[in-house]
Amino acid sequence: MTMKQLKKFIDHFRPSRHIMIKSWFTTTFIVVASLLFISLGSQIFLRNYFLSHALTRAENNTASTAQAFEGALSSITTRFVDICGTTEFKNKFSRIRRCKNEDYTKLNSDLQDTLHDLYVSYSFIRSALITSKTGMVYHRFSEKLFTTTDYTLGNQAESICGITILPAQTSPFLDQQTVIPIAIPLTYMENTTIVIVADSVESSDAILFLLLDAEMVRDFLHTYSNRSLEGSYYLLDSGNLIADASRTNTKLPDSDVFRPLPNRKDALTIEQKDAYLILNRIGNRSLCLANLISMDQLLSSLHTIQSYLYLAILVVLLTITVGTLIASNLITRSLSKLISAVSAIENQTYDSSQILTQSDELGQLSKSLDSMYQTIQQQIEQIKQERQAKYNAEIRLFSEQINPHFLYNTLEYINMEVYSNHNKNASMMIQNLADFMRIGLNFGGELISISKELAHVQAYVNIMNYRFSHKICFTSDIPKELLSYEILKIILQPLVENSIRHGFGLDNSSSYLDVPSIKIEVYRDDPWLYLRVIDNGSGIDIERATQILHTGTDGQKHVGLNNVYQRLVFFYGETVKITFSSIPYYENIVQIRIPFIYPIPDFEEEHH
Repeated sequence: MTMKQLKKFIDHFRPSRHIMIKSWFTTTFIVVASLLFISLGSQIFLRNYFLSHALTRAENNTASTAQAFEGALSSITTRFVDICGTTEFKNKFSRIRRCKNEDYTKLNSDLQDTLHDLYVSYSFIRSALITSKTGMVYHRFSEKLFTTTDYTLGNQAESICGITILPAQTSPFLDQQTVIPIAIPLTYMENTTIVIVADSVESSDAILFLLLDAEMVRDFLHTYSNRSLEGSYYLLDSGNLIADASRTNTKLPDSDVFRPLPNRKDALTIEQKDAYLILNRIGNRSLCLANLISMDQLLSSLHTIQSYLYLAILVVLLTITVGTLIASNLITRSLSKLISAVSAIENQTYDSSQILTQSDELGQLSKSLDSMYQTIQQQIEQIKQERQAKYNAEIRLFSEQINPHFLYNTLEYINMEVYSNHNKNASMMIQNLADFMRIGLNFGGELISISKELAHVQAYVNIMNYRFSHKICFTSDIPKELLSYEILKIILQPLVENSIRHGFGLDNSSSYLDVPSIKIEVYRDDPWLYLRVIDNGSGIDIERATQILHTGTDGQKHVGLNNVYQRLVFFYGETVKITFSSIPYYENIVQIRIPFIYPIPDFEEEHH
């Protein structure tokens, strides 16, 4: 395959040429964007959800573990009280206070039962020993000291206040195991029957050390803990590390990771970098259990769900891609046939044999296209016939507006003037009637200049004045620049006719208090043009006039009011407004508001 053929093949499948490829690209893009959005949103939601729930369970797990360890310490304390709170131990303790070297062996032998009872009082007590201020160390015969030790087993004297759990250290015996000492300073008071716990090392006479096996303490903590919710356990005292009880030999975190638990709180969760530190107080002591659990461990169950989510997204993407290609291919086949039919219509070679026979939406579209084609052909012929008819209809429009009685009465009056040899009056009336008819017809056009519309009204008023002895005073107030502006024809004469017939009652020869006056005002107030017919007649029934304006109901035969309004709305749109105001025998106003369009569009070109 040459490069030219390859380029032609690639160009054949460009998205700009095939709707199938376009729809595939569009659908794939939308699906991928939607899936990415859903994936991101679901991951954020699931992460927060799993983290919140896992953290709550880890807090509950740490609390239950701390409670179990508190119970163990309470049991040890209770056994200590049972064993050392006797008169027998008091007597032995009084000997410890004043023991000399020669009495050591005898006293240590007498203390064997007591030390053994303390040793077996709880499972993870590895050893028990007593140190005295006289430098003696009393221990079980089965255990041998590795080195000599001091009164506090190498611990700071000020760190021992009452019953104190000391930091983990190496056992002073030959096994050299890691132990967690519980230091109990004891003192002898003459006025009591028992030995009591001293407040400090200085006030004590001897110190009882219960050495807890650090490995057994760790196993104990993890026995009561849920493995999936435990991180690394640590025993802390006022924020200081007492013992590392983590399951594996992990590296100890920096010292600034551990925080003291506030005095008034029994539990606290602190967010660290990529981890959470959960603190729970053990009893009423400053001792607390710390669970340092990583974020990955809290979200371990989320990783499995994420894997399934990614797999599901991939399957959905592949399914939609294949489905889109198949559906697009089916659609484009029918669309190609429709395009051929449209081209045939354009080239005037279309026939009904090109209709798709399928019953789906494209088939319906094909049938609608054929029906539209047939309808258009019929309408083209109909339009040709209607163009001629429209001209004739427009000519008839004005004729339909003329009150037949007005025409008959005018002709009859002219006849009477001629018969009476009033030839000048008859001639003037014929001239005004001719002007009235000629301007009104306007050669079938819809638009007329304001000056011609005013002349049309003037011709009508002149005719009426000839008939009624020149009673009507007609004036106008129109800016010169608006006289050539074109408006819809025959919109002022019907309103003037209403003023004469109903305002002045001249049709029935009634008398009138003042000279009948009609004034036409036209002014511009962008974006509107206002036309006003003002008379001093008997007034307007505004409610009735408004009803006639919008519904055409004409109880008193108001000439053409609804017709004027309908024609204005048809030509200018719904923004047209006709309003009324009335002060009888002083000022009655019919105001027309139409859009001021300049230059006015050629209405006849648009409609012919």
